[in-house]
Amino acid sequence: MDQWRSPFRFKGHLRGYLFAFTPWLAHAHWNFNLDSPRSRIISASSKTSGEMPMPPVDDLLFNQYLRDISPLIIGVQFLQDQQTMHTLNVDLNFDLPMQDLPARADPSQSSTVRVNLVGRIDDILPKGLVNYRPGAAHGRDFIRVYLRHLCINAMANSSTAGMGKNQFSYLLDIGHFHAFAPITAEQAHAQLLRFISGFIQGQTQPLCFMPKTAFAYVETDGDHEEKLLKAQQKWDDGQNPFGEGHDPHNQRLFHFPEDFSEATFGALASHLLQPMLSLYHKDKLAELDTFVSGAAVDIQAQLIANAAKPGAH
Repeated sequence: MDQWRSPFRFKGHLRGYLFAFTPWLAHAHWNFNLDSPRSRIISASSKTSGEMPMPPVDDLLFNQYLRDISPLIIGVQFLQDQQTMHTLNVDLNFDLPMQDLPARADPSQSSTVRVNLVGRIDDILPKGLVNYRPGAAHGRDFIRVYLRHLCINAMANSSTAGMGKNQFSYLLDIGHFHAFAPITAEQAHAQLLRFISGFIQGQTQPLCFMPKTAFAYVETDGDHEEKLLKAQQKWDDGQNPFGEGHDPHNQRLFHFPEDFSEATFGALASHLLQPMLSLYHKDKLAELDTFVSGAAVDIQAQLIANAAKPGAH
């Protein structure tokens, strides 16, 4: 019998990482140090939550989680740099051609339909948007950050308060950082339009687009069969029930590989995600400082220089 079994044991590492990580975010101005008095304060506070195992396992488990996620905590604190986060109020208009819409009630009235995208994006810093995941990031996380990234960059030319900027966006996970390079407002607007068109089409017919499976397909080099072989691992690897193929909705609608042809699944995944990959950069958390102070600065400067050229707009 497992002597450490406890009714308060975390179910999976992700919950434990999140539990250990969250208190440090509330004290982002504290320098991370496992042996500091402040770390002991956070540890003691966490024990009172009732989610920790009984002593002496509580200290051992909590400290192990902190050691595992310490590079993530340090990376987030580096990007925050004791700066104040601000919020962007998104307000963007898109004109969709009538032929792209699933239902055309009266196409004689106008050749386009106006779509207004509104919302709010938090956690924006001078270095860019900062998102984190105390676990391994996957396709759904990348697409979520990418859409926010597009909104921020698309709002760069806005005259409204809290305007966006042509800047980087970051997603940090347990071992790596993922960065999306800045683009012009026009480019961001065009890429957002692809997702909006897909969303509207998906209101009338199911789209064979699953974030993890689609991202694995697009990021893999080779022909359709080679890319599909990689994507299959995210759909159903045959070893665990966490693949997207186990989702009840997907199970009812799609079958692998019959519904994952190059003309349908492959074309849609590439149409939506290929532009994202051209902006995407991944590296180890240990290289975050070097990237932000080096390559990111150069890319940002190049974008500004290109925008200043005559005829750039």
